[in-house]
Amino acid sequence: SEHALTIDGRTGSAGSTRDGLLSWSEDLGIPAFFRSAKQIEAGRLELDGIRILFMPQVTCLDESTVQALQRWVEAGGTLVADLQPGFRNGRGAPRTSAVADALFGVTYQLTSKPADSAVTLAVDGKNLVLERMLSDSSVQPAGAVAQGKLANGTPILFSRTVGKGRTLLLNFSLGKALTNNGEKPELRQFMRGLLDQAGVADDLRVATGLRVNRFSCGAVQLLGCQSEGTGKNDLALTFPKRRWVYDVRAGKSLGEVDRVVPSEHGGRNNLFTVSDKPLAGFTATSAGKLAAGTLADVVLTATPKAGELVNRRLYRLALFRPDGQEDVAVRRFAWADEKPLHVSMPLAFNLVSGAYRLVATDLLSGAQQTISFTNEAKP
Repeated sequence: SEHALTIDGRTGSAGSTRDGLLSWSEDLGIPAFFRSAKQIEAGRLELDGIRILFMPQVTCLDESTVQALQRWVEAGGTLVADLQPGFRNGRGAPRTSAVADALFGVTYQLTSKPADSAVTLAVDGKNLVLERMLSDSSVQPAGAVAQGKLANGTPILFSRTVGKGRTLLLNFSLGKALTNNGEKPELRQFMRGLLDQAGVADDLRVATGLRVNRFSCGAVQLLGCQSEGTGKNDLALTFPKRRWVYDVRAGKSLGEVDRVVPSEHGGRNNLFTVSDKPLAGFTATSAGKLAAGTLADVVLTATPKAGELVNRRLYRLALFRPDGQEDVAVRRFAWADEKPLHVSMPLAFNLVSGAYRLVATDLLSGAQQTISFTNEAKP
């Protein structure tokens, strides 16, 4: 589609559309991923639990891709497209008949040329006005419910229920609207409404000037956050309810809070672990003697208390010499679930005599356990 738009630029630039959606996702702290036509046809949307799919100026579509999208929407997915989807086939050749019109419940003139127009759409009782948006005056409802109008009476939004899901066709470039008008509260509310209807949890409020990426790790979330350099030092991440938060980079628990103010960290990302309950601690024991020339078998076992969460954990095991310095060569990292985990650490034959510490740390919660032993060097 991006290549096709270099040949036929009637609907504008694919790059600005794509970038507008990606920036909006980062602003909200909601992860967005690309999906290829082959992945869609292979059923990855269903297998990966995707709830909402945006098709920004996807002018190139094969019949097989449309059929796969139809199945996914019927199963409960929400499909959002804009401006003439499927006007070309998967190889970019112009079509003589529409391929996606039935899915979206509209009719088009395939030779129509979008033109600049002002878009007005009611959002929660307020008017969202977008100036100089490309719109196609030939599109008309054919089974879809039409909303909003251009100055010439053309609808600008077409909604259709398909099985358990829904399709939404916008008669303007969504990405361009987000790029040029992303700060408008009405547009942000419109986009949040799409997520709400698709069942996507929007449980984080990100201050303007922060960029957030969100990752799932079992029952907890990891939030990577970076300031865009606005000069403000009070930009916050706000939760709708109090959550247990651990600052991974600073190595400290923030307790149960509803607001987090990321630090600058010299331009590096902040990283927070967020959970509904405090994370369970663990014990670290040694199965066998710890001494020079042995293969240390360290057993890590979760020890949950009432009200604590047993989640996947990322352990770091570090060996500290008698001088207090870490022996980096034997450092280990390991993932674990609720079952006891055995981690092997080779201890060198030439360890100097003295007191050693083997420190195990759960990097997602900061919980830490130490195994101490004394090595007696032999001549």
